Amino acid sequence: QVMALLSTVCKPVASSAWDLHLFTRDEATRLAWASPSAPRSQVLPSASGRLVTSGNLVDISSLRGLRGSDNLFFQHGPDPGSPVTIVDFASTGTAPATRVDGTLPSYLLPNGQTAHPTPVGASRRLVFPDATGTVITTGNTDDLVFSRIQLDGLSMQGQANFGNGIKGSTLLQFEASSRITGCLNLAASLDSTVITQVCASPSTEDRTILLPDTSGTILTTGNLAALPFLAVPSGMIAVGGDSTFQASMSWGEPGGSSIAEIFTMIDGDIGLTFAAATVSLSASTSGTNATTTTAAASAPATTAAA
Repeated sequence: QVMALLSTVCKPVASSAWDLHLFTRDEATRLAWASPSAPRSQVLPSASGRLVTSGNLVDISSLRGLRGSDNLFFQHGPDPGSPVTIVDFASTGTAPATRVDGTLPSYLLPNGQTAHPTPVGASRRLVFPDATGTVITTGNTDDLVFSRIQLDGLSMQGQANFGNGIKGSTLLQFEASSRITGCLNLAASLDSTVITQVCASPSTEDRTILLPDTSGTILTTGNLAALPFLAVPSGMIAVGGDSTFQASMSWGEPGGSSIAEIFTMIDGDIGLTFAAATVSLSASTSGTNATTTTAAASAPATTAAA
């Protein structure tokens, strides 16, 4: 009769809290649930350990990872609508065939195991380095400030700026094992529609080109006619073909003397004109020296027959 009476009087009452009081003198531990907005299921794992709450995160000694989602969301603020940073993980197998995995830090744990073994198969591993700095992504490459970098390869499709333009100088050093292929395309600015290419002819052996310790314009076959002055302090000039002089030529130095040996014929429509004050002209015909002709100072010119 008592049980029958209790079954009709004691009805289940919905409650959002389960008071589990574990008393230790005057202290107590209370276990409660927030009011659910939908049916919820809380499953205790088949494992031994501590329950983790927002008050004992320091008890987390290792984290195996999050499974079942390719995204991590971090909300910057407690208010609804606060900015969120989303961290996405690319699906494995979507990388191009040309991509090569990088190296991982190589050291051993106190138990002798490798700290960061390379995962097998399609698994991936990202290791944050033992350093303080900013994580680099494709959106903040302007944060890169290298004091030294070693690359196995580099493919650039955009713009590269060397130096900060404020102070100091930037040194580009190429060791003996460096190789530059193709042509250097020099442009006045990014908006230039024309370029100057510096290319090298195919080499049959090692060549060395030394830039002189002087300032000036590099001579090519295309700007020889624009030479303002050419001086050969020692040695000689050998011309294997025709030479055309469109301006004045000076031989020797004032107060000195020089010899011009000509083992050829001089041809022209008007011959040679000597306009100096006193000029001697010697010619040789069949091995016999001809009479020396001296031009008077008052004469405007002496012309040798063509």
